[in-house]
Amino acid sequence: MATSRRSEGKPRIFPQGAGSRDQLSWVSTALSQEFADRLDAVTIERVAAEELAAFDEARVRDFIPILARRRGRRRLLKEGS
Repeated sequence: MATSRRSEGKPRIFPQGAGSRDQLSWVSTALSQEFADRLDAVTIERVAAEELAAFDEARVRDFIPILARRRGRRRLLKEGS
């Protein structure tokens, strides 16, 4: 799991300016830890990428990986059952 960093007193999941690859990697890894035994890696990565893309227009970007992971987890629970 990613470590929390503090910048100007606010917790951050990623350093400011973390790229989309870092976010995709984090979300994919987090979802794989839970679903690798039930779903293939291609499906997990596809869902992670789609959920991150849903936030492309978001103005506040700090918590996008966490939100994408939650949404992806819900989708994968449906697909894996």
